[in-house]
Amino acid sequence: MKPYYKDGWVTIYHGDSREIMPQVPAVDMVLTDPPYAIQFMGDSYGELAEGPVEKSWKSRGLTMTSNPSTTPSLYKKINPRCGTCGRTVNGRNTEKGYKVCECGANNLVVWPNSSMVRLHHWHMLWEIACFDILKQGGHIVAFASTRTFGRLACSLEDSGFEIRDMIVWQHGDGVWRNNQTLRTVYEPAVVARKPCRISGMGNNIDTNKRQENIIRVKKPSPAGRLDHPTQKPIGLFQELLSIYGTPGGIILDPFFGSGTTGIACKLQNQICIGIEKKEKYCEIAANRCRQMVMELKI
Repeated sequence: MKPYYKDGWVTIYHGDSREIMPQVPAVDMVLTDPPYAIQFMGDSYGELAEGPVEKSWKSRGLTMTSNPSTTPSLYKKINPRCGTCGRTVNGRNTEKGYKVCECGANNLVVWPNSSMVRLHHWHMLWEIACFDILKQGGHIVAFASTRTFGRLACSLEDSGFEIRDMIVWQHGDGVWRNNQTLRTVYEPAVVARKPCRISGMGNNIDTNKRQENIIRVKKPSPAGRLDHPTQKPIGLFQELLSIYGTPGGIILDPFFGSGTTGIACKLQNQICIGIEKKEKYCEIAANRCRQMVMELKI
């Protein structure tokens, strides 16, 4: 597996994180900013191809099938849609557990064509891959929008993580959109941990600092913004790395974007593995990392 970019602190891989993560070494923390999916609300994500992570999904007794009789219980509770006429199926159950639509179609139902259910499903695919390579007691900190935060938190739990907290990034730079929503001046992040059997592992928080779960950092200034829609400030990620990261540890970002995690890791003397699907952002991140001139402290 050839890196797109590599230096003493940061390694960038270009590709789908679900395919690359099973090939990377164990990591101490995951810090990431996955797609918020706001633009997809009301749309479907389409079919998901089976890969190494999907096989891991199956090994845990879960399936990706469109057969509602073998779909995880989460989806059984939601009325599926008829594969013939598209209406919600509320008909009688057959002996095999399938539902029969009023149009008479039998065994032609699919699991819900709901973008938010599919978002939950998609989150679990990359979260399970993170779970498998994260060390026991290691934390994952993942950002979301205020509208999709619930799906992210629930999917992390369903993937095996323990929810530990919620971080509020208060940037104060919200935009008022219409008379149906309030002006949003913060973005939430889920803090979860991989369960550990050894007492005391994963407890990195310095209680003497009495840190709050609200971090107040402004968004990058217009002059410092790159061509990325959700660029985060370096100071925000430095703070999170200092709280949940391990000194000298390996940090993973499966949605590397413009490379803020890598820059923050360099400043904190931590190793970073970044994965980004779009080559455009790989190049932006690589250029940012090249501009950083530091000596790795061992």
